[in-house]
Amino acid sequence: MDILQGAFPKALWVFLYRDPVEVVTSHRNIRYVEQPAECLQSRLHPPRRVVDFLESSQLAVKDLSNEDYCAIYLASICDSAIEALKGPGSSILY
Repeated sequence: MDILQGAFPKALWVFLYRDPVEVVTSHRNIRYVEQPAECLQSRLHPPRRVVDFLESSQLAVKDLSNEDYCAIYLASICDSAIEALKGPGSSILY
């Protein structure tokens, strides 16, 4: 979000999301070895927000199930959007 807002500071944006339970369930059903679910692609090198959450919760990636990791990953995306709403500029939350 920071990169997008830096590049397009006056652009209006919308954050759409699905029920996280449905997302994790659909990701769990992906069985492709070559292309794992989006949330699992970062498991070896988690994004900074995921790392921060794990450290603050005293958790380790290796101890998480795929479903737990995906839930934390999705929560980090939603958290990023919420923080962006608090930033400068006009924003509307529906």
